[in-house]
Amino acid sequence: MVTKSTEEWSVYLGNPAKRLKARKRDLLKLEKEYLTDEGQNKIT
Repeated sequence: MVTKSTEEWSVYLGNPAKRLKARKRDLLKLEKEYLTDEGQNKIT
């Protein structure tokens, strides 16, 4: 459980929690592109 403020778009690990790395900010855009590509590649 984290009891203090943390940075946005960051990955934390351990006890006590320590910042491991920053996450990509365009994650939602990448997910949308992936799902669109997967939909086009389905065999019907």
